[in-house]
Amino acid sequence: GYKVFSSLKNLLQSYQIKLSKSPNDNNQVEHDIVTIVPVEDRVKVNFTQAKSTIQLPWPHEADRTANIIFACEKAFCQVNKDLETFVDLTQHFLTKEEFEKVDLSFTVSVTSLAGISEDDICISSRKYIYEENKEHSACKEKQIFGINDLTIPTQNTLDIFNTLATIYVGGASIIELKKNGEGYAKEKKHIHFVNEGMKKFFVEDSQEMSEMRQMIKLGPDQTNIFLSGIGLHQSYAVIAPWGGGKSMLLELELHRTVDVYNESKEPVKIFLVVYEMKGTDLLKHYQRLVSNLDRIEPVQIEVMNL
Repeated sequence: GYKVFSSLKNLLQSYQIKLSKSPNDNNQVEHDIVTIVPVEDRVKVNFTQAKSTIQLPWPHEADRTANIIFACEKAFCQVNKDLETFVDLTQHFLTKEEFEKVDLSFTVSVTSLAGISEDDICISSRKYIYEENKEHSACKEKQIFGINDLTIPTQNTLDIFNTLATIYVGGASIIELKKNGEGYAKEKKHIHFVNEGMKKFFVEDSQEMSEMRQMIKLGPDQTNIFLSGIGLHQSYAVIAPWGGGKSMLLELELHRTVDVYNESKEPVKIFLVVYEMKGTDLLKHYQRLVSNLDRIEPVQIEVMNL
């Protein structure tokens, strides 16, 4: 998840911004999924809280119905904090006129509401709940996640989108370094260790590679995002600081997408883009990853940088 204060600490301190719901590292809002889409003369911002309703910690595991209701109640409370924090933060960077062009929406993603009566979760609340085990039409899914009616944005809308992206992505990328290049050196070192340690699994034996993908230990936030299956239905952005699990999710989504098109045999071209001109080692890492993917000919993947 995107821990607001921890991710934006340096930005908040630089601008002397204090967020009521995220005052420090020990008390802060954590976004599960944030989707920001510029559409014509509006910018659509959707907050999704993804909750597991199968395995919840004690004392909720005994009653499945209570588990689901508890998870939904918690998710709606967290969504409210997500929205309040967004408004609290963006008021420092957007004018009143710009903010009025932002459409806020929210979604709660759960495994299933099967067996839950409307007395426990009403019809009005269900409009904002996405059930992972339930089949939805593409149109319905876009409506639930607030990304329907996509059209080309105006320049003014793009400016607002760029401001929001700069806050959440650029602001979270600000880290204190002792010297220039320290962050790049660390990333290069860690990629080397990963390449060496996992080579026998991901290069030498495709069967072991398949089994290893199933054994990867994900954190709770990564698990929520991946198991929600959102990547199968729409694009999404993971906004997190260095070490937040973005690359792991990218590789898992790539494997899953390739498996889907291998099975359907539909032609597709996938672009894997590295937004770092000097990231040659990172570029080579993804090129090796793609070269070792088990895929049929109609599935084309191009690794590039911008």
